[in-house]
Amino acid sequence: MLVRTFQWKNTFPITLISLFIIAVGFGVHGSSIGVYDGLFNGKQSENLLFGAPQEVRTDEWLVISQMTSAQRYEDFAATNENLGNGQDMVVLLDAPHRDWTTALRPWNLGFLVLPFDNAFAFKWWGMFVMLGLAAYALALRLFPKKYLLASIVATFIICSPFIHWWYREYTVGLLAFAFGGLAALLALHQTSSPKKKLLLAGVAAYMLAGFAFIQYPPFQLMVAFPIALFYIGYLINEYRRIAAKKLFFKNLAYVAGALIVAVGAFGIFYIQHKDTITTIASSTFPGKRAFTSGAGTPEMFAHTLSSNLAPQALQRTPAAASYHANKSEAAQFIQYSLLLLPIVLFILVRQYRQRNPLDWRLILLSFGLIAIYTYIFIPHLEPIFRFLLFDKVPLQRFKMGIGLIDLFLLLLIARHFMQDRFKKQYTLAACYAVVVFLTFVAADLYVRHYYPGYISNLPLIAVYSFVMAFGLLLILVQRAALGFGLLALFSVVSISTINPLYRGTAPLTDTPLATAIRQIADQDPKGRWAATDTTFESYAIANGARTLSGNYSYSQKDLWKILDPENDDFEVYDRSVHAYVAIADKNDLELAATNRMVARINPCSAEVKKIELRYIIIGQPIKNSCLQTAKVLALPTRTIYIYKVTPPTE
Repeated sequence: MLVRTFQWKNTFPITLISLFIIAVGFGVHGSSIGVYDGLFNGKQSENLLFGAPQEVRTDEWLVISQMTSAQRYEDFAATNENLGNGQDMVVLLDAPHRDWTTALRPWNLGFLVLPFDNAFAFKWWGMFVMLGLAAYALALRLFPKKYLLASIVATFIICSPFIHWWYREYTVGLLAFAFGGLAALLALHQTSSPKKKLLLAGVAAYMLAGFAFIQYPPFQLMVAFPIALFYIGYLINEYRRIAAKKLFFKNLAYVAGALIVAVGAFGIFYIQHKDTITTIASSTFPGKRAFTSGAGTPEMFAHTLSSNLAPQALQRTPAAASYHANKSEAAQFIQYSLLLLPIVLFILVRQYRQRNPLDWRLILLSFGLIAIYTYIFIPHLEPIFRFLLFDKVPLQRFKMGIGLIDLFLLLLIARHFMQDRFKKQYTLAACYAVVVFLTFVAADLYVRHYYPGYISNLPLIAVYSFVMAFGLLLILVQRAALGFGLLALFSVVSISTINPLYRGTAPLTDTPLATAIRQIADQDPKGRWAATDTTFESYAIANGARTLSGNYSYSQKDLWKILDPENDDFEVYDRSVHAYVAIADKNDLELAATNRMVARINPCSAEVKKIELRYIIIGQPIKNSCLQTAKVLALPTRTIYIYKVTPPTE
């Protein structure tokens, strides 16, 4: 028995860390930068080991991966001087840099010691391993010494389709810090050793500071809200349980100390980067945007119970085009929405009748879930919910909060049913499982009716609904390991085609275009580059060249004012924006989308000369007296032209 316990206790973390070491050693990651293989060569490179690049994940392969590549040419400086007039790389972006805050983004530490390709893999899987270990630690707090169950629960969490479609630090890293911090706080309350309490308070402080440094408010709010509800409920339970109130408040003193350290770290960061943070907070986008309550629709509610969270079920049709823009927006946690609330009510009523203490975690989490749905579907509630900052959360981002509350409720329900036996358990569980099955089927058919073709795989609808119903049934009959195992298995299947496995970063830096950029930039290092489409907007900076086009995480007003001396287009560039150029007769700035800007430029103008724009990447030949062909790259699928801007001399 001891041998078996030891094996289960160590199997999950050892397996996770071992796979991580292997992936890093071979430089294998899950980035979709392989999109460039298709664009340049019409086929995938032999470096693609499994799957296919996800073109829809532009925040990854078009933004952060290219800015990560850009940093190595600047020796991972805190400010990258190659983008516009220089961009602060510490605020918002998760690009590696030589700054003390890198300690709070541990997945970026590899760039300071490892070869670039291995460091790239370290970053990709580092946050995933951190999430897995944090989820495992939290599961053990809820199910002490249930190592197999904790391993299954952790697998269920880290294989959520939502996490993998949104695979960035603001999902994976954010949840890792949140789960790790909560696990540390729970452990602090449950140990009697002052030394361990101090150590756990330090861990909690680190996790809280790391959580704050992610800097993506919509998801931060929707993670902090469920975590706070869970922890406050736990504190109420502890206060009612502990006879020695002095011990309770002593534990809170450790927690307060951790919070002070975390706030202090963020305060230092704020002082150092106040100008950048102020620019972002006062910008047209995202600083000044706000959202109203009551924007939810019946289709959105059906989506929370729909099998379209499985990527295999999604089909794009004209009728479905307005439902979800892409698979990332459609993906969510595998969850039960409001279907867990009757079970929670059953547990609470039973506790009340038996004169047992009520579980305040269940109470607060349930009210939190109801509050989110109330805000989503009832208008004019902004004043009531403003203290929770719900007005800063886009409608689609609430699914993070719904998913987390759902997860916590499911874990607590499993815990209660494992501890408490009652009559007619199997009959009640079976009846409710049928209700769950029919509800999921009805939600899927509703979506299918209003968006024909969006979910075309009817067998998958039936399978998904059965898995959700039967998994819950097993949990309710005290077979939690089997129940979560079934849900985890379906999660693994759901994400099996999301992340490609790719070796190295050649698509960014080892292509004919990359070579041409570096050769020209070496001869003319002060010349700025630009691209005429978003596909190549950051390709020049990814290869160490100065650039005008690219992803600006905050507004560089002094730069764009050169093209807009009258401030006619101020709100166009007063934002976080993807910028690219177009050749025109006059200089003009136009907002193509909320975060996409076209800078129409006249290559012959004095303003273009003033901003030192000298090279433009274009996908077709163009005739202009102020453009001279610098390089023509005839690739298997396209021809790429690099033009040198040669404005007339005065």
